[in-house]
Amino acid sequence: MNIYRMDRKGNGTPISPQELDPEKEDNTLIWVHMDYENPDDLAWLKQQTGLAPIAREALISEETRPRSQVLDEGLMLSLRGINYEDQDSPEDMIALRLWVEKNRVFSSSARDLRSIAQIENLLAQGRGPKNMSEFLVLLVRGLVEGIEDALAVCRNEIDELEEATLDRMGQELKSNLMQFRHRIIIIRRYLAPQRDALTRLSGDPLPWLTKAGRLRLREAGHTLVRCIEDLDAMRDQAAIIQEEWISQNAQQLNSRMYVLSIITIIFLPLSFFTGLLGINVGGIPGADNPHAFLIIAVVLVSVVILQLLILKKNHWL
Repeated sequence: MNIYRMDRKGNGTPISPQELDPEKEDNTLIWVHMDYENPDDLAWLKQQTGLAPIAREALISEETRPRSQVLDEGLMLSLRGINYEDQDSPEDMIALRLWVEKNRVFSSSARDLRSIAQIENLLAQGRGPKNMSEFLVLLVRGLVEGIEDALAVCRNEIDELEEATLDRMGQELKSNLMQFRHRIIIIRRYLAPQRDALTRLSGDPLPWLTKAGRLRLREAGHTLVRCIEDLDAMRDQAAIIQEEWISQNAQQLNSRMYVLSIITIIFLPLSFFTGLLGINVGGIPGADNPHAFLIIAVVLVSVVILQLLILKKNHWL
């Protein structure tokens, strides 16, 4: 658990839970960031904060969709951020829960978020938020920028998959394409309700949320709309690539079947003649002729040449 005392001038000082005295924090801002899977953090949250039960439950819930809800002058907010801990699974988005009041904010997540680290760095440099409106805007913008960066990587990936399709790559392309579509679907599932939450938040009647803060939150919502449109475009592009891959495979299969059919057409008459002459009964022509094999070979070659001419004339070759 990390606790910061912010002086409304951009500076933030880390403090211990024992140093936190709500009755003496009128002129400062308090930010408490917790790990909702840490038993010590949960025990402190229940015993020391004096939060309403519904706010505590929102901070420690294991699974929730992005949403925004105003309770009196407090804001309960649930958002999702890109997972940068596991580069192979950015779609495994990290849940961030917030309870925001005029002078204090509680946040909780089970894993590290880049947007949280950015605010901590700004506080250390004296360039942090000066009020809760700025804090909320910085946090939301950090989450949205992380999403934009992740989508830029996705756009590069789908372009590479399209190029691989043109280069006629095989089963590896199919596996990568399926993983990409799965990732896009999961990310979009979280971004759609997050867009709605930010849109609702920008119009919520919160006295501590400034006009500039509302405009920036509304702009962040518009950015998420563009991100969702990009996701839809990439999903459609992935579907087109998959159709092209299926078409290429079908074309290759048809070409191979065509070659096999031509070979069958050529050798079927030859098999008939050789089978007919190979039956073990009396009266086979040329059985006693020393030149019979040469004659049969010439006849078979002539038959092949005749077949090729017929196939060529009918444009089958």
